[in-house]
Amino acid sequence: MARLLVASLVALLSVAVYYYAFVLSDAVAQLQHTPLAAEYDFIVVGSGSAGAVVAARLAQRLPNKTVLLLESGGSDVQLEIQMPAAAAMLQRTKVDYHYQSVPQKNSHWAMKGQVSNWPRGRVLGGSASLNYMAYVRGHKNDYDGWAAGGATGWDWDSVLPYFMRSEDNYQFNRPQVSDSVHGHGGFLEVTDMEDRNRVTELFVDAGVEAGFKLIDFNDGQQDGVNFCPRTVTRKQERCSPTHCLLRPMLASGKFPNLSVATFATVKRVTFEETAAGAQRAVGLEIVRAVDPRAADAVHTSVRARQEIVLSGGTIGSAHILLNSGVGPRAQLEALDIPVVADLPVGENLQDHMVSPLKFATPTIETLGPKSENIRNVLQYLVYGRGPLTSNGVEACLFTETGARPDLNMPDLQLQFIPTASTIVDLQNFNYNASLTELMLRDQDGFIIAPTLLHPKSRGTIKLASNDPLAYPIIDPNYLAEEEDVETLARGVALAYKLVTTTNAYRGLAFHTLDLFNEFLVNASIPVEPYSHEFFSLVVRYLSATVYHPTGTCKMGSASDPTSVVLPSLQVKGIEGLRVADASVMPNVVGGNTNAPVIMIGEKAVDLIIADCSSC
Repeated sequence: MARLLVASLVALLSVAVYYYAFVLSDAVAQLQHTPLAAEYDFIVVGSGSAGAVVAARLAQRLPNKTVLLLESGGSDVQLEIQMPAAAAMLQRTKVDYHYQSVPQKNSHWAMKGQVSNWPRGRVLGGSASLNYMAYVRGHKNDYDGWAAGGATGWDWDSVLPYFMRSEDNYQFNRPQVSDSVHGHGGFLEVTDMEDRNRVTELFVDAGVEAGFKLIDFNDGQQDGVNFCPRTVTRKQERCSPTHCLLRPMLASGKFPNLSVATFATVKRVTFEETAAGAQRAVGLEIVRAVDPRAADAVHTSVRARQEIVLSGGTIGSAHILLNSGVGPRAQLEALDIPVVADLPVGENLQDHMVSPLKFATPTIETLGPKSENIRNVLQYLVYGRGPLTSNGVEACLFTETGARPDLNMPDLQLQFIPTASTIVDLQNFNYNASLTELMLRDQDGFIIAPTLLHPKSRGTIKLASNDPLAYPIIDPNYLAEEEDVETLARGVALAYKLVTTTNAYRGLAFHTLDLFNEFLVNASIPVEPYSHEFFSLVVRYLSATVYHPTGTCKMGSASDPTSVVLPSLQVKGIEGLRVADASVMPNVVGGNTNAPVIMIGEKAVDLIIADCSSC
């Protein structure tokens, strides 16, 4: 009892030290009070993975130019944000926008109202303060495909140096990792997890036993299995561009040309006509307030002498452009919004879907409620060790299922998570009460999550009204194309096979699929268990977003009627306005999107400076 009391006191002391050192003394927490000048040379909207990089690099490389970074949320100084294992706890909180999709016809059959929660970060760091920190670049053919489709200069060989520029790779015990495609000395720490769960090692063993080779996920060739690299520091803190690049710059006091304002929501871009008759982006209308609809919210404006860069993400950047009169003419005119440029903003929406499958492990303790104890909290806070250093996605397997022979690269990713489904996880996915009750039967277990890498289905983001503070209408149009269902169904079958046929997992129970069969029986839906039809129903019922929306401001050639921005990231037909975030991806990459978005931010800075005549 005495030892428990001492451990409790030490843990509380550690939390107190953290709170004093990083919260009470945190200058970043005071950024909501940043007074704004009337003009800046560059204004960047959104402090996520791309926006933080763009603002920081511009300030570093152009010391004589002023840079303003606007963020609609507040400070990222919060223990749950910095602790890797707490990522799931951030959704549906004050740091999340709480977006939701419209009801889906072809998917989400086990979700309340067939609606998907779409978490996006409303906090310094954007969605990089909420994500699961996996560092996976995608396949070489992803980027070569962008270039072939009109996004010249974005092929693999051209973008690889930008990945390497950010990176400080510190992956130990990895003979597969080659320094020739990895960087050292950048701000972005890419590390392996030291305290992996035993079931994670079994997953990699099962993959090797099934014939998959051990690979480096980030060398441009993905077919194989391994532990997943992550953007977590050596001190076991989340390494978002805000935390690892922007924050040290602000703390140093060496960049007086860089200003950051939190709780600054952008309503629209303002334009002026140039002497040549072109439209030029010259400023932003913004709201300064924790709640932009509050009676005391301050509505103001700020101007840009050089450029405005939108890095609000696939939802945010499209939403701002549409409210500014840049988008499909018919949609804007129906809402009485003056049309500045008739462009397909909000089209081409893509997202990775995931079918999370829980497997019970009665003989092996995994992450979950049992891990949230004083011993593990103390181990994390004092020593930076233990299960709470896990970012969740501890291993991955990439393969071609054969459902998409046109791709010539892996179409499926199995993400491995050494935790059972908790009530928080199930609520995050918006599962209905009957499925949630079944899924909570066992606490110890792991999740294998087959992930659709290259969806054929396309959705849209549209305005709900001409109120710039109203949330947009999000319709991912999931599983509208049969190839998407087929790919995921084969992925579910592969996960089932790995667990039930390999020696590595011999004796462990395949739990979700048993429970799902019970769910179908209770719903009077007759189907042969573990048949192809059964696996397809798993996909229709259980699949959800894996938080990778892209494509709503598609990059392409000037002659491409489906593109919104040029390869320079400039909005077509408008001067002084660029977009730099996941929304510009012509096609979503075959991997987790955080690494490519950081790369987009790095490359954007070179493009901006190259076009700046006064820089």
